[in-house]
Amino acid sequence: MSNLPLIPFDLGSSHQHSPGNTLGFLFSVQLPIFNRNQGEIERARLELWRIEARVSALEAEIRAEVRYAWRQYETARAPLAYIETDMLKQTGPVLDKMESSYRRGEASFVDFLDARRACIEMTQSYNEARAEYARSLYLIDATIDR
Repeated sequence: MSNLPLIPFDLGSSHQHSPGNTLGFLFSVQLPIFNRNQGEIERARLELWRIEARVSALEAEIRAEVRYAWRQYETARAPLAYIETDMLKQTGPVLDKMESSYRRGEASFVDFLDARRACIEMTQSYNEARAEYARSLYLIDATIDR
């Protein structure tokens, strides 16, 4: 099928019985001589403007999502690093010292249980920090793969 525009035309005929019997044919074609397709050009220009606006909006949305994912990552990384480097290294030796003190009778059972509870809470905080860190990495991955 051709993509050429259809050009309207008219066909006609006439016959006359007066003296000289005449027969005539009429063929007329409308040629768009001064039509430079301005309407279609303007429509294409508006469509281009609309597409450019959508692209700009999507770029802004993606930039915002990437910034948000990066902030989540940084926010999750700092507590995890602090717990790993400082807190976890201290909980084991402190608990061991408290247990020795309890066995020697220098500390009460309640003090030992309190130290044990603090150790468990630190482990729980560490696991929560690791989970938040993993979620932030997943968010970055999901944002980039989008």
